[in-house]
Amino acid sequence: MSDCVATHLSQAKVTTANAYVLAISRQEVRDTMWAIQDVGVVMIPVVSDIPALIFQPALGTQTPLPLGRRALETLENGIPLEWPSDGHVMAGNSVDGCAGAIAASFVDHPMSEPNATC
Repeated sequence: MSDCVATHLSQAKVTTANAYVLAISRQEVRDTMWAIQDVGVVMIPVVSDIPALIFQPALGTQTPLPLGRRALETLENGIPLEWPSDGHVMAGNSVDGCAGAIAASFVDHPMSEPNATC
């Protein structure tokens, strides 16, 4: 597995993130999540200064718009983007490719708000 390349993060944060990624397998993540019986433990808000694109389709059934807005309260560098149509997993399924282009733009430049005019 290759190391994370994140020029906007301090070297210490990159080193820590890479250590976490390399230290746990996908199966260990699954085992840990299924072992948690208290849903409240899983639902603790994430507090972070790492850039996060909160990309929500208005017709999404898995995560209603109010939950995305609530997530932004504790994400210091959260960028909200509410899509007027489509549903869950729209970035990979949009007919015109616009949603995927926006997501890719954010991955390429996470400290800048992506151009959503397409």
